[in-house]
Amino acid sequence: MRIAITNCKSMKQNYKCSVDEMYSKSYVYRAQKDFFKVAYDRYLIFSSMYGLIPPTKIIEPYNLALESKIGRVNVKNSISKENKKLLFSKVEKQLIELFEIVDEVHFHTSHIYYAPFEKMFKKYPKFNIKLKKIGQQKNPPISQKKYEDATSLYNGNNLRECLNHISTINKGIPEEANIWYHNILSPKGIGPFKAHQVRKWVQDNHPQEKIDEGSLHKVSLSKIEQTYGWVIDKKYLPYLVQYPNKSWRLNKKHMQKHLAS
Repeated sequence: MRIAITNCKSMKQNYKCSVDEMYSKSYVYRAQKDFFKVAYDRYLIFSSMYGLIPPTKIIEPYNLALESKIGRVNVKNSISKENKKLLFSKVEKQLIELFEIVDEVHFHTSHIYYAPFEKMFKKYPKFNIKLKKIGQQKNPPISQKKYEDATSLYNGNNLRECLNHISTINKGIPEEANIWYHNILSPKGIGPFKAHQVRKWVQDNHPQEKIDEGSLHKVSLSKIEQTYGWVIDKKYLPYLVQYPNKSWRLNKKHMQKHLAS
């Protein structure tokens, strides 16, 4: 039996639901899940709140980070040292039990979810045969695309090729800091910020608002005009429309007609 393990995501639902639904707001998680379903027998999620959990488990929403700092951004909702120690102890026991009954365990996680158990893996040499760490992309849109590609590429006999594709680092276009505008939340603009800083600003100042770092990154690279009402070009602001379900759309017909006149 081959098992995949990924880590929980910052984007979550705000209601009690299954693990799959809880993290479904994350583009990366959805892409990972699609790949896991075709390439693995089972997959588990390493949650900073619950430990190793299956995708069908019903959980309560939570806002808890494993580290106190992500990149250059301080995280206010990080887990305490005492609780982190308890979490790692719990997960270590879960991993030992898992390694005893499966053939392969692949970690599709960021390093902070893998590093605490490196000593354990050395302590149990027989686990090393079953263990594989899959390198992860730091850029969410690239990570999403890598997993989508791997899902299309997988034919049942080429897992190694797919995993190499997922972990191979491709140099992308560097993201620049921009001034970001929003008709309601920040009509005068915030920044200059990069995508991860905008996400952090929204989570700190408007925690009830939806936001996604991957789509923010696409806006910053001018691949899309807006996401959740956020733009880096002020000319789009008059043509953004919010619908009753709180989604945002750019009225391109109105914009093109007005700009052409």
